[in-house]
Amino acid sequence: MSDGSKKNGWFGKLFGKKQESSVNTVASDTSDTISKVDGLIWQLNKAFESNNEEMAQKILIYGLSNEELNEEEKERLLFPVIHHKQFSFYPSIHLFIRLFPDTLSTCVGAYVDFLLRTGREDEAAEIARDYVHRVHRAGLLAVEQSEAGQLNARQVEAFTLTLGASTMPYITLGARSYAERVMLLGKKLKGLEMSRSYFDKQIEMIREELKDAKNSEVNAMWEEFFSSGKNADRVSQACLALKLESLAVRFELQAKQVQVGAAIPFEKEFFMAVYKNEQGDAVLM
Repeated sequence: MSDGSKKNGWFGKLFGKKQESSVNTVASDTSDTISKVDGLIWQLNKAFESNNEEMAQKILIYGLSNEELNEEEKERLLFPVIHHKQFSFYPSIHLFIRLFPDTLSTCVGAYVDFLLRTGREDEAAEIARDYVHRVHRAGLLAVEQSEAGQLNARQVEAFTLTLGASTMPYITLGARSYAERVMLLGKKLKGLEMSRSYFDKQIEMIREELKDAKNSEVNAMWEEFFSSGKNADRVSQACLALKLESLAVRFELQAKQVQVGAAIPFEKEFFMAVYKNEQGDAVLM
């Protein structure tokens, strides 16, 4: 979570240096007869409908920096951004994620999709894996038949998107069997029935691609890496060549685990995220 100076710096860089006057303008315009957040949402919708970017900027600055608004209220403020597909304002979703690093908001899915569409695959995969980790940690996923999944329809959509996004770099790198395992895991999770067709299509595509001899050869190299930690140098070089720096860190940690005889089972590893400990070292948790 960023501190106040970084937060203000982000606002200043994105929207200019009008935060104080913007707060006063929006606050004075908000009706006393409705809640503050409802008033902001109403104004934000109107701003987008009239292409008034300046007013939209003021509202987002005021709302996201307002300490009186809680996570749910600030999340609601992002819905008009997504509904109106105001992509130039999507960095506000990133700020929301930084303000609430444990969030389960479905807005994360929209932001991951935005990153993928703008070619930022590594960042998308990292944020997606963090979201998958949080959903799993919150106990909202069910693998055993006796358990009941607790995701609502919007969460299922966001989780499916982030699950898919987290595997895309693996396919790019040629680790198709790993991506297939993720899709098969998705089919096992209760509550994701509405996403079964997506998982089936991805599995079919992966298996078709593995019929190619070159793809199969590269895939075999990755499978050896995951099982024994071999080919670590090739893995690192491949990641750096494709600017997948975050994934390179993850693979380095996995290789170390395997090499000391402490390989992490796939169904546990997939739900783990990379964090920094108190010493500043990257760890899988």
